[in-house]
Amino acid sequence: MFVKRFLLPLMVSSAPLLCQQTMAGEAFIMPEVGRTEIKFKPDVVLPGFDTEVLGGAVGFVAGYKFDSNFFVGASHSFSSNDSFFETFDHYDLREFGFTAGYALHISEHFRIVPAVGFNSYTIDFDEGRLFNPGEEDSREIDGEDFYWRINVEIPFTELIQMNFAYIDGDYDFGDTSSLRVGLKLSF
Repeated sequence: MFVKRFLLPLMVSSAPLLCQQTMAGEAFIMPEVGRTEIKFKPDVVLPGFDTEVLGGAVGFVAGYKFDSNFFVGASHSFSSNDSFFETFDHYDLREFGFTAGYALHISEHFRIVPAVGFNSYTIDFDEGRLFNPGEEDSREIDGEDFYWRINVEIPFTELIQMNFAYIDGDYDFGDTSSLRVGLKLSF
């Protein structure tokens, strides 16, 4: 509750103050795809559900990078394990968050971008239909927590960059790690 009421608004409202040039910079959008591995805590999954799963991930980040190389952004992502028509046990993880970081220009064609963020998430567990004699069980968990990410950007032009990201979070339901690739478009 403290994080949601006080810390998050403080982070968002102080971001422009951290940059001397609040109106100089560029907006960007960055769609991403990749894979997410989740190591669930045993007490949160349904009985018989694997505690380690691998699934696909899609995400989208929109933000603003100031001339000082500091950036702020909002993100939305969705992860789900491979399930053939809900035959097997599966999960769906939806995240909406805010992130802030700094772009380190190592060279003209290589950037490292570390960032921290705050996510609000919902994860659904659903029991599969195969080998399940009764009604399918399900569970939903909601929460908020911090995460971190590191991006490697390879600029093609001044406005288009290839992005490789590693995203890691330690949530109430378990640990997540995601490898993603995306295209960052600046304007």
